[in-house]
Amino acid sequence: EQNINMRSTMKVSDEARSPINAIMPPRKLYMTAAALFSVIFFLMAVLIIELMDKRIKKPSILNKYSGLPVLAGYSIESNKKYPDNEKINQQADLFVFEKLKQLSNINKKPIVLQICSAWDDAGKTDVAKRIDEKLKLLGFESVIVNFNTKKNIEGKEGSETAIEIPLVKLNNYDECVAQLAVVPDFLISIFPALGDGITNPVLLEKADVTLLVYSATTSWSDADEFIIQKVKAQVAANVESTNLYGVLTNTLPDNLEEIYGEIPKKRSPMRKLMKKLLSRMV
Repeated sequence: EQNINMRSTMKVSDEARSPINAIMPPRKLYMTAAALFSVIFFLMAVLIIELMDKRIKKPSILNKYSGLPVLAGYSIESNKKYPDNEKINQQADLFVFEKLKQLSNINKKPIVLQICSAWDDAGKTDVAKRIDEKLKLLGFESVIVNFNTKKNIEGKEGSETAIEIPLVKLNNYDECVAQLAVVPDFLISIFPALGDGITNPVLLEKADVTLLVYSATTSWSDADEFIIQKVKAQVAANVESTNLYGVLTNTLPDNLEEIYGEIPKKRSPMRKLMKKLLSRMV
């Protein structure tokens, strides 16, 4: 009853009026804040992804994880953005050749280049064939022996040579050379993936140069760490040779600039301007 009496005695003192000026929300402030937080979120996401990414994308990353000096890096196939990738790979061939050329002065024939990888599909066969072509182009006699086949005597494709002695029964590379028609200047051997176990640890330590090939599309793992330590210990047993190097394949050209310097690529005018400004800031 009291509420009813109070309502009956209420009077409107002032009528509601429409505002003279409409009150607008600060849209520019909201948009600026949203853009700022979006940029911060994007940068944080990129940073977190980069910190969690353990792919061996760059030669410096391979050197960091493996502790090996990286002798060369091979790029992905040429495309519209990177039309001159073959020139990068030719440069990688030259880097490997220069290392082999240093050994060509020693009184030994053949010089054995051993190409290994922790896992399959790292590209070691492609690397071997490229080096073989480079050596022959420069007038050297070179032979590839591919131990990475199922039966050892499978496949004489291209420049590969098959031998009859299984890998596990070879005690040294002289036994391998004895089966060749001609003693070459360079013998390139392709080992099976070391992740399946070192098939012939005795032969592994006999090479003059050993290349451990990694693909930039793979991630470093504890298994890789275990394998690299085993290989280092095995190769170190050969007191005449400590030539163990890393080679990176399937790499983006941008990630190889730390070896070869700036690599030309097609950029839009905006990207060229941004690169120029960033270079000045650095």
